[in-house]
Amino acid sequence: MDVPHHCPWSISKILKARPTALIHLTFTVGRSSSFSMWLDPWLGGRTLLDLFGFEIISLAESTSFALVRESLMNDSWNIAPSNHTSVMELRNLLNYTEISSSDRILWDNLSIIKTSDIWNSLRSRKPQVAWFHLIWHKVKVPKAAFLLWWSLPFY
Repeated sequence: MDVPHHCPWSISKILKARPTALIHLTFTVGRSSSFSMWLDPWLGGRTLLDLFGFEIISLAESTSFALVRESLMNDSWNIAPSNHTSVMELRNLLNYTEISSSDRILWDNLSIIKTSDIWNSLRSRKPQVAWFHLIWHKVKVPKAAFLLWWSLPFY
């Protein structure tokens, strides 16, 4: 979905961060997968609609709300027998997609994730400046620390 023009700032920031987040996500397709076949980015971080366009849904004799598990039969891919170039390319891509026992979405291949892991992988770290401990210490007055920090030049 596109970012709505008049949505709250926080929602807008989250929606705009999707491409950055997709770089860190790894999807594993399970036998009874609940991923959307066409709308979820389970194939290399891209949706099948992004890769092939809307016509692939009818060419593959599917619906736009189909789940991945509907295209699986006996742990292998079962796509419509079409000779259209897009469907053949789709079949080729799917043949290289491993089917696991269950769906999994991993952040930087970590099975247990904390919010701090996500924050640290998204932000750019800069070296701590020499005056950091002069301003941000245990007995600081928050307003004074903020104003002093704000007035110092950044390097």
